Amino acid sequence: MAQITRADCVASVKAAGMSETDAREMVDMVLAERERLRALGQTDRMEKRLADFVSRKAEQAKITAAKQRQQAALNILRRQELDARLARFESETGGNTVEGILSMLYGSYKEAFDARGSVSRDRLAIARQWLGGAFAELQDRAHVFKLLRRDKDFLGDVVREMYEIKPEGRPGITGSDDARFVASIFSKYSEIARQRLNEAGAMIGKLDGWAPQEHDAAKMLEAGHEAWVERTMPLLDLERSFEGATPEEARAILGDVYENIVTGRGQAVSAAEKGQFLGPRNLARGMGKNRVLHFRNADAFLDYHASFGRGNVFTGVVNHLDRAARSAAAMERLGPNPENMLKSVVESAKRRIRQDATLAPEEKAARIAKLDRNISSRTGKIGIALSEVLGETLIPESVSAAKVASSVRAVQSLAKLGGAVLSSVADLMTYAMAARHDGMNLFEAYGKAFAALLEGRDTGEKRQIASMLGTMFDGVLGEISARWHAQDSMPGQMSSLMNTMFRASGLTYWTDALKAGYARMFSSHLADHTSRTWPELPEELRAMFRRHGWEEAQWEAVRSVEMHRAQDGRLYLLPESARRIPVDSLDGLLLRDRLTSLAQRYTGEEFERRANIARQDARKRLETDLMGIYADETMNAVIEPDDRTRALMLQGTKPGTLSGEVARFVMQFKSFPIAYMQRILGGQVYKRGGSPRDLAGVTHLIAGSLIFGYAAMVAKDFVKGKTPRDPQKMSTWIAAAAQSGGAGIYGDYLFGQASRFGNSPLESIAGPTAGTAANAISLWQKMRSGDARAGDAFYLALNNTPFINLWYTRAALDYAALFHVQEMMSPGTLSRRERRMKKEFGQKYLTLPIFGDITPSHVIRYGGGFR
Repeated sequence: MAQITRADCVASVKAAGMSETDAREMVDMVLAERERLRALGQTDRMEKRLADFVSRKAEQAKITAAKQRQQAALNILRRQELDARLARFESETGGNTVEGILSMLYGSYKEAFDARGSVSRDRLAIARQWLGGAFAELQDRAHVFKLLRRDKDFLGDVVREMYEIKPEGRPGITGSDDARFVASIFSKYSEIARQRLNEAGAMIGKLDGWAPQEHDAAKMLEAGHEAWVERTMPLLDLERSFEGATPEEARAILGDVYENIVTGRGQAVSAAEKGQFLGPRNLARGMGKNRVLHFRNADAFLDYHASFGRGNVFTGVVNHLDRAARSAAAMERLGPNPENMLKSVVESAKRRIRQDATLAPEEKAARIAKLDRNISSRTGKIGIALSEVLGETLIPESVSAAKVASSVRAVQSLAKLGGAVLSSVADLMTYAMAARHDGMNLFEAYGKAFAALLEGRDTGEKRQIASMLGTMFDGVLGEISARWHAQDSMPGQMSSLMNTMFRASGLTYWTDALKAGYARMFSSHLADHTSRTWPELPEELRAMFRRHGWEEAQWEAVRSVEMHRAQDGRLYLLPESARRIPVDSLDGLLLRDRLTSLAQRYTGEEFERRANIARQDARKRLETDLMGIYADETMNAVIEPDDRTRALMLQGTKPGTLSGEVARFVMQFKSFPIAYMQRILGGQVYKRGGSPRDLAGVTHLIAGSLIFGYAAMVAKDFVKGKTPRDPQKMSTWIAAAAQSGGAGIYGDYLFGQASRFGNSPLESIAGPTAGTAANAISLWQKMRSGDARAGDAFYLALNNTPFINLWYTRAALDYAALFHVQEMMSPGTLSRRERRMKKEFGQKYLTLPIFGDITPSHVIRYGGGFR
């Protein structure tokens, strides 16, 4: 019998109706599978095995074809929405095309319809929907939070229970009902995230018996490529992780996985998450780049984690949901391929400019050139914004360099941010300002801000409501540091130390309480207005809704739902209420045009099926919008940096690069001031409702900045045992304005006492690390010339020692030891400092009822020791 050749096989497949290219591809896959089976020794029933293989591939091809059709439809729909939005933004802002595109990515403070609706806002909203829902469910057994934070064995049991959530699994295998409870919630929200990504255009298979693994690139680098592969291979389910690969191929693929993780590429938004089509050739070319590693069982997972993992299953789930939210937001706003969609929108905008007969040729050329500058590379505004919202600026170019640099900055923070909560007193002003801007009473808002601080972290129904509004869990997640460190992603140990310091200082409590209080107040405010139709709403509320893309249709749909009534009788409009909007309310206004379009093309069951999908999408959009509104407006009340802040600070640079690390060092402690200037001073606060200027708001801003800035300074001085600064000096009020006006901690550098090393303003502007380096160099030069004093090195160490500047312990430490050491090293230094303080700031030390006069030179003898 003549031997059947590859060409014969291709001809046979072509005869079945397949194209030449597809026929060659199919034959090559079958031949490769045959060789793989032979290499594994699985030659029995070869024909049956190959037939099953072809059937699986055919089914995958069918699914892929359906996914491609879905993606094409989504692209058309998204493109229509984006073009309409940009045209409306341009008409309302005088043709500002670049700002219109930026508003799609991270929002704009221009007064225009849907200016705040963006990928960035939706990312926050989706993540808070999932995390808030999970935390609200976990509240049913509040004690598990302590177990998740402190009990390593419990965390291991949660992983084991997650691995049993699969067909024929054995839930409850650990004997811990709490672990099973937590595992079910973690798996539930991971599955919700997977389904939402697939609805947006991704193609992610169901992950049964799975838990998210967080890889520690530094540990992997330390082990090395070969050692990591050798250690990891036996722990994996090879068939599930590398379907269709021989052991040798699996080893090579795992080597690619190693490279992707240690170079940071593995943290990027994957092709599957973007919704790109992964055909056979694409899979072969990119195999391993975005691969999920499936471990043989939970113990293998934990074994790997002990050697090469970071965090724990709790942080792993949180980070997994956050990444999924970022991908979902980008695809839902911009389609399955966000970058290509943006380029397409820009080209469409350029075409409109060319066809605009009202523009002179020079103006056309200038506008087109501006668009090209901003989209042509990642150095333009649009390119930088896209990098930021996609999370690319979080991916280190060099893991080792990024780890060292972020650790240095963390040490600076641990040494200098012990009193950050005292600077945060100005949050009370922005809290009330945001409330007034959203149509609430200014003085009532001040009262509720104080009440929120007194209530704190309520453990009952209020806490659960706060979780459902997307607040009250930042402290648990350790995200409070983002207020001061928007530029950084710190190593695990340093991040843990930062979280400990912020909890110890009270900043975690302060921030969580105010954010939760504002979200509840605003939600109740909206619920109280649901009895009013759109025209009856106050102008401030309508203006706020318009900024977030809502008009009469959205409001009428949402207000048709019964509000959540708390035990105290207060009503709340919760985002999840959108899931219960009646069909009539959706069809009446919100979906009227879309249903009409569907009715023209479909009838009967197919029309009803597609109409139900449209209703489901509308409910999901309204829920996301409402959560996004709460997230964004709460960030106006308790200022936090967002993607727009990070884009301005980092300019699209990555950690572990020279430019990226320089930007991060220079911008340390500046994220909060920049966010303040963007959100408060950027123009939005000066407009109330539809009026062009809000003079009362400006007056409140000026007065509040001075009053609360001075209060912050008084608080800082009081914990140091000093009297307030002289209010008759203009410099005092300039410093006060800077304190509440966003300078906060950094204001201490700009308006505080000059460094004894003589730091220049440039060194202060360059960041605290540059200032410390300048101090060290100055000390070295003085030591070489013989001019150094005994206390110089001590002061340098004192100002850069972690935890030593915690606001409520520093004074006790000063009087117990540090003042004595300073006086011993430089006799008379305390008296000299007191005279300088009196001369420059009009201050002296306090006389307290119990301790009496606490002036250091009166308590401590000349040269050291108590009097």
